Amino acid sequence: MPTPTVILLMPDAIFAVYFVCFFAIYTNMIESCRKFGSIAFFIVASVLVGDQVHGQALASVSTKKALTELEIDSLIHAFDALPLAEAEKILGQEVQNTSPSKGQLQSLRILAQVQLHKGKTVEALQVAEEILQGAERLKQHSEKGPALFLMGSIYNQENLKEKALDAFLKAAPWSEKYGEPYESFANYYQAGYIQYHGENYEAAIDLLNRALRIYQMHAQDFKVKVRRFDVMNSWNTLGLAYMKLENFASSFIALRAARKMAEEDRNEFWEGLTIGNLGTLYFKTGQYDSALLMTAVDKRISLRYREWHNAANAIFVMGNTYEALGKHLEARKAFDTVGVLIRAHQFIMPQYYSKVAGFYAEAGDHKTAYTFIKKFQAEHDSLLARQNSKERAYLQAAYDFDKKLANHSLVVKENQLKDEQLKNQSYLMATIGLGLGMALVLISFLYRRNRFRKKVNKDLEDKVKTRTRKLLEANRELDTFLYRSSHDLRRPITTIIGLNNIGQYLIKEDIAREILHKVNTTAQAMDQMLLKLTTAHDLNSHVVELSIIRLNELVSEVIKKFEADLQEQQIAVSVAVEDVRFVSDEKLLRIIIMNLIDNAIHFTSPEHLNCIDIRVYDGHGTVNLEIRDRGVGIAQPFRNEIFKPFFRGSDRSKGNGLGLYLVKKALDRLGGKINFESEIGKGTSFSISIPNV
Repeated sequence: MPTPTVILLMPDAIFAVYFVCFFAIYTNMIESCRKFGSIAFFIVASVLVGDQVHGQALASVSTKKALTELEIDSLIHAFDALPLAEAEKILGQEVQNTSPSKGQLQSLRILAQVQLHKGKTVEALQVAEEILQGAERLKQHSEKGPALFLMGSIYNQENLKEKALDAFLKAAPWSEKYGEPYESFANYYQAGYIQYHGENYEAAIDLLNRALRIYQMHAQDFKVKVRRFDVMNSWNTLGLAYMKLENFASSFIALRAARKMAEEDRNEFWEGLTIGNLGTLYFKTGQYDSALLMTAVDKRISLRYREWHNAANAIFVMGNTYEALGKHLEARKAFDTVGVLIRAHQFIMPQYYSKVAGFYAEAGDHKTAYTFIKKFQAEHDSLLARQNSKERAYLQAAYDFDKKLANHSLVVKENQLKDEQLKNQSYLMATIGLGLGMALVLISFLYRRNRFRKKVNKDLEDKVKTRTRKLLEANRELDTFLYRSSHDLRRPITTIIGLNNIGQYLIKEDIAREILHKVNTTAQAMDQMLLKLTTAHDLNSHVVELSIIRLNELVSEVIKKFEADLQEQQIAVSVAVEDVRFVSDEKLLRIIIMNLIDNAIHFTSPEHLNCIDIRVYDGHGTVNLEIRDRGVGIAQPFRNEIFKPFFRGSDRSKGNGLGLYLVKKALDRLGGKINFESEIGKGTSFSISIPNV
């Protein structure tokens, strides 16, 4: 132990370190010695030489051998077989027990991959960002590429395609410079796959060619089955991209390479798939005999694997080939087989109905041709509805993911702060017995920690405010876009309606007039939907304007607007309006009544005597409105959904899913309430209560 003279010359912090160690050893508290010793040296590093030296000391420690990518893949596969909680516990302990190094970053990467495979994408993204920060801090550049690739995979799974593409393209240069060949290949392959499905075929071709050049230079690193599958898929996607751009020679080369790999790996399903793509290519280039041979193989394999849609596509190409060869009987048999598959397995294939309609039109059977044209339109509309629904789901998923990410970040930061507080409390309690020698150092330490905590809180608050502001700006931009788009689209639709009216007057042929009637109905429906979108935008900024409303006149005006629909569907309207002095916003009230009557007309049932009952009466401080129909009723599973925008009970529903949403939105502006009662097959009754100002 140093002499008293030496101790007097030491700084306070060094004296505190010696005092702590002496106290722990003297009392035989081995665990306390380990804890207090680490605390003391951290304090000395922080107070005397600063955080930078401390970070460099930690970065210089390496206690674990780095793993190869194949070893990492094997570990990920092993941990995937465990329950998530157990895998997180084991890997979390491994990370804590490993000094900051490449080995620790690889352990974090395994943890993030397991979380991703188990669907915990928010947690996986947090770990991936931690890996990227650690790689930058520790100068471990070989881990930057895998971290960015991992982030791209997470965004890709959440259908955030732009973010995923950006992450893969950022990862590629790092992987090419520091990583294994498969890392570089995987980044370009995934980026090319995203570009292909985004219909950016030229960009997809460039990226996939880069990936395949890496494979050709390092084929020995791609012997694992999973990696060979990625290469095979790259060749196939490249061939399809070339085919989209009508570069048939390059398409042949790529698709034949994909087929060869499928044959070598004895992957019969993919062999059939690539052969089918080659069959399509032979058809496009006029090599009809080869096209028939290839598509027949694709059909046989698809049927064996019960891939009905793939089989139908192969048979459809066969039908087109027979048609090109002038073999109309064989072509008709092929298309009839497609129809059998569609009816048996209930999948959507609009081009089949268009093709069959053409056959009947050529045969002079226009009535049957028109029936298939309607089926084609219905299938096409259903496909568009599904696509729109999927796009809305992707937007909602992206919003939910960002929200979950923000909430998770808040929770993580809060837990970190709580941990810090607990640690500080423990340290404070432990150092009370150490005497006045540690007082100055502990005050300095706690002050630094408190300042750090405030900085973290402020940064977190600023980040939340920034994200909230961006979300509000995005919502305002989306609102403005919907309003302007709806307003601009109404003009050509109005022109279509006017031209249709002229056509109805000039054309006398029954089938043509019926088609014009359908066109008019569709255009009117589109016009109504755009009008409702415009109304939804107006409601966001509408300022309530009070006036005395003559309810009897208002209800009559609204009913008159639906006079043609009521007559066409033979719907009777019963009106009972009490003479009530009512002060409210006439525009909002008109929106409410119009959309409720429109809803009642849409869901009338042809099986009953159609009637709509409208009743308005004084509710002592409120005015109550009841509208009852004799329609199909509302099924129990949908009753909590009907006031949501764009909700439709099925793809076949007539409405656009905005009417009841506008009713609820207008009522909220007026401070009103809405309730309903419904019985399947007997109808629905809506009851509204609006304050009488």
